[in-house]
Amino acid sequence: MDSVTYSILNNKYLFAIYTLTSPAAGTVRLTAHIARTVFYDLWMNCKEEKKHNEQLKRNFKQILLGLVELVFLAGPCAVFFYAKTQKKTPLNPISKTLADFGNSRISGQINGVYITTNETNLSATRQFLKNHPRSNLEKQTIHIGCATWHNFDVMCERKSNYGLITDFNPENAKFIKKTIDIINASESRDLFKQNMIVYLNSLKGKSRNLFFHQDQKGLPTSRIEDELLREGSWLQTEENYLFIKKLAANGSLIAITEDITNFEKFSSIRNFLDKNNIAIDTVYLSNICNFMDTDTKKNSFAKSIKLLLRDDTILINCPKLKQLDTNQVTILHQKSILGKEVLANSYDTKKLFEEII
Repeated sequence: MDSVTYSILNNKYLFAIYTLTSPAAGTVRLTAHIARTVFYDLWMNCKEEKKHNEQLKRNFKQILLGLVELVFLAGPCAVFFYAKTQKKTPLNPISKTLADFGNSRISGQINGVYITTNETNLSATRQFLKNHPRSNLEKQTIHIGCATWHNFDVMCERKSNYGLITDFNPENAKFIKKTIDIINASESRDLFKQNMIVYLNSLKGKSRNLFFHQDQKGLPTSRIEDELLREGSWLQTEENYLFIKKLAANGSLIAITEDITNFEKFSSIRNFLDKNNIAIDTVYLSNICNFMDTDTKKNSFAKSIKLLLRDDTILINCPKLKQLDTNQVTILHQKSILGKEVLANSYDTKKLFEEII
């Protein structure tokens, strides 16, 4: 048995302890040990001129054996170390409480998960957000919304401190959490795009059908490519991406499952935010209002919305727009409105669901 292999096997338990307690230090120590043993042999044995070439060959084999031993001993520890560094960032007390508002009994779903937005009038919404700056810069703010990535667009524009994304489809929350994991593992928006597309293409069966469904235009992977160029997207600039990445790293992006008609729950959320001096800056509802098909649901929906609004909160909603003189109906056209208008006694809550234009 050559000296390197003998030395390593004789000290394997010691090396294992070093590596488990500190993988990086253990790996360095093992590498240094191999190098020391090999080159000591070279120094001592190569003094004899006749054995010089033979000893070089022998020690080359020793180096190879030593590297195999290094992989064998340090490899599992390196995997352990990598997994340790990939642990999710612990939620701060605010985020932890918000996450606890989730409802595991809710399991609704329409067609699947929409990664990017297919709504219209986005430029008007961005302009509305620009025209109404935050009124109290001393307070921390939170964005509350449904669906997925379009919430990040709004948060970038408003520089929100927190984001609470809630939807009645539990797969939506799972995808947001997966998005956060990929953000944390991706140093740039381009790398994030690549990693997300790889993830989506790796899905099979029902998991794949959640995203690759017919009720959308084009492949979701192609739409993600387009996000890097779309005006107002959180992936349009590196600055926007890094802003969302910082929130993700801080645990300030929270995804829960809940039905918007559960106004008691949203009342509790509002009370919690008020107690912690956090202002609800924006509320994004997509076209959830179009699925409120009974008076009971509509009344509960309106209650939940009013509970989330302050006078200066901006509501982004997609009510049905009906042409007065035609039968044309538009259902994915964003409309932005200040909270004080919705909270006014004179406001007709029917406008939350349908407007005649």
